[in-house]
Amino acid sequence: MVGSLWRKLRVRVLRSLVLLRGTVRRILELVNKNRDVAVFAISLFTVATFLSIASLVGALPLGDRPVATDSATAGPVYTPRPTRTPIVRLEKYGTAGDNVEYVNLLITALLKRNPNAGGELLINTLASGGFNKKTMEVTPDKTVSGYDADAIEFSVQFDGRCIVGQKGGAGFSSVVLPKLKTGHCLVGKTRPIDW
Repeated sequence: MVGSLWRKLRVRVLRSLVLLRGTVRRILELVNKNRDVAVFAISLFTVATFLSIASLVGALPLGDRPVATDSATAGPVYTPRPTRTPIVRLEKYGTAGDNVEYVNLLITALLKRNPNAGGELLINTLASGGFNKKTMEVTPDKTVSGYDADAIEFSVQFDGRCIVGQKGGAGFSSVVLPKLKTGHCLVGKTRPIDW
């Protein structure tokens, strides 16, 4: 494929050079005869040259770059240009699915700084990231017996769907789930978010 593109490009270049030589000759003849016609011809020549260059550039495969291979029989392998990493941010009017990556980013950064973060710090981190505390739920940090909870669950509600996160001994994970029939995201006892 690349070989045929380069052959086509070479043919176009050679044709353009032949046309260019003939055009330059005609322009020089016109300059000797009539100055106004010569100015018009030079302008036309400039436009034609620009269009020729544009068509030559259009024939090149600029999107991908060939990579050399060891095998003489295999053709070049194309590698795509690197893409930019999208900026992850709060989509206030988005869905739970639109915002789960942002929640993951916020909570992962928090847990790198403070692996023992409790529910209040998890909720405050989400609130500082732009989420509304009124749409959040969190389970208690302590068990009924007063021991540290094995895991703390939290959620953020978006239009009938919930981003549910869990931070515990196995690390952090999150998932998008439908809202429960109770109108909440979490099952069981949650603590009031009154801070």
